[in-house]
Amino acid sequence: MQRKEINKLANSWTYSKAILGCVTLYLWAEALMASATRVVAGGAPTGASIMMFVLLLPMFWLLVYRWYNCLSFFRSVRVAVVNFCFLALGAMVGVLIQQEDINTPTAVGDVQELVALGELTSIDGVTVSAGARRAYQHFESFREAESFFLYHLGNNTGFRNWLGFEGDDAGDEEQIQEMLANLEHRLPEIAARFGAEKAAAIRSQSETGLRTRAKNGEIRQLEERLNDKLFSLFVIADKLDLRRAYRSDWYSMMWAILFLGVLSSVLRNGVSYLLKRNKWGFAITHGGILLIVIGGLLGRTTEIRGLVNLNIGDYTSEFETWTRQPKRFVYNPTFADEESKVFAIKLEDFRADQHDVLDIIYVTANEQGQLRHEFDLDEQPKLRVFAGLTQAYDYPIDNPKGDPAFKLEILEYEPQTTVVRDEESGAVTSYAAISDATFFDAAAATIKLKVSGPDENNELSSEEFLLHAGGDGDGVPFSYVGPDGERRVAWLRFREDRDGGSMPLEWQSKLSILEYDERGHPVKIDEGEVRVNDYFIHGGYRFFQTNHNPNDPTYSGIGVVYDPGIPLVLWGLYCVMFATAFIFLVMPLMKGSKTRGQD
Repeated sequence: MQRKEINKLANSWTYSKAILGCVTLYLWAEALMASATRVVAGGAPTGASIMMFVLLLPMFWLLVYRWYNCLSFFRSVRVAVVNFCFLALGAMVGVLIQQEDINTPTAVGDVQELVALGELTSIDGVTVSAGARRAYQHFESFREAESFFLYHLGNNTGFRNWLGFEGDDAGDEEQIQEMLANLEHRLPEIAARFGAEKAAAIRSQSETGLRTRAKNGEIRQLEERLNDKLFSLFVIADKLDLRRAYRSDWYSMMWAILFLGVLSSVLRNGVSYLLKRNKWGFAITHGGILLIVIGGLLGRTTEIRGLVNLNIGDYTSEFETWTRQPKRFVYNPTFADEESKVFAIKLEDFRADQHDVLDIIYVTANEQGQLRHEFDLDEQPKLRVFAGLTQAYDYPIDNPKGDPAFKLEILEYEPQTTVVRDEESGAVTSYAAISDATFFDAAAATIKLKVSGPDENNELSSEEFLLHAGGDGDGVPFSYVGPDGERRVAWLRFREDRDGGSMPLEWQSKLSILEYDERGHPVKIDEGEVRVNDYFIHGGYRFFQTNHNPNDPTYSGIGVVYDPGIPLVLWGLYCVMFATAFIFLVMPLMKGSKTRGQD
């Protein structure tokens, strides 16, 4: 019994040494890189150089005089287990702490300027640099994200009272129900006009909106209560690179320990040992891991990310990118291929294909004849159109399942068309589909719409319209008599859905690569198309679709990534995947067939 306790104590001490060794390396890497950054930036060259020398001495001493101890440390299974645990903790930090936007990092020294101001809840009216103002905006985003997380964590685990809130739910339930009751008396009318599903959706959205508003109010209160604590956390997270967990030096050291451990294990018995057939899977799997880490290191040291803002016909050799070094927050590097030849990128064409929708808006006229919405909804009903679409409206209010008074049907739909209009009325008289249209053809869609409803004599009246979605879209009124005998006017408008919250159905850019000849004139040497997740690669740069402006159809935001480590990471993943399949699937089958053959 005593021997078991001794072994348990020995194992715990061994793990303690592994933890101590790993943590020491993480801190050493952070201190070394901080000193190296000071030397490169020129902040305090003498002191930083001495610090670098002092930090490097132990490493060189260990490599020269304690080589086998270093080797055994990295080969240790306990060190590998401890390092994997720390890797998991580092990944958790990256999830729990809001990460800095890689495209708009906080410049060095800006947070310290905020700290020098003392306690603050706002910087309005305070004289600070542009960098410090930007850092405060980052803090506001950090405070909002962390308050959101803490609030929902407390709510979902039953600890609302710990956050200073009473009750089980946000907001005054009686007040919410009272506000919903004010909506209830309009719901039967909305259900009769637009259908029961629309009425149920409006009530559900209203209730969700009221509860969300109450929750957001409590989150704002929590932000005010925790302002100072969250600012302290923001400063600590920035100082320790917790806001840049995946790009920090301590996280990189975790991968370095993994790399050295795998490398020492692979080469433990020499290269000839790996050439044995039964060790191929082992060698390729671990080689893949080494490739992944090497690719990550290469990307970490050479990666450039940025953005090119272009309008159709424009070209440029520069793009915007960012750095955390002082006084170099934004700079414009130049595109250059593997042979250091400068090239330019040109936007030949761009199009964002928006959804085509049909608005159904009931209108009434006042005494002056001005039209207004009959139902003052946040968003009037709209339909995404397709050929064959049918929809019914205006049911009897006392019989929601009765026959609707108003019906519409999309008889024809062509996504890219040319139209002929009447010179006097401007109405579309005919249209033709563009058979050879490409995606970049900006021609708008046309529909043939049939609508029907009863007239004053209770006879079914129907009309057909051709509507074109170009510009702000075509609209027409349709008048009919509702189930209650009252005349209705429905305004039907066909358009492209360019509302602020609507994402395009598809968006693409056509790019050209230009090189400059001896006279400095651009010459086209390559071309390609990009989408959101479909890259165009030239000269080691990867171009992809990033953003667009619905109000400027000629503008396209092109994302730029230069990362030579990506191919190595991909090859490493392929090696691990196929070698693992070979070890656990193919080899057992081969051994099984060989055994059966011997039997």
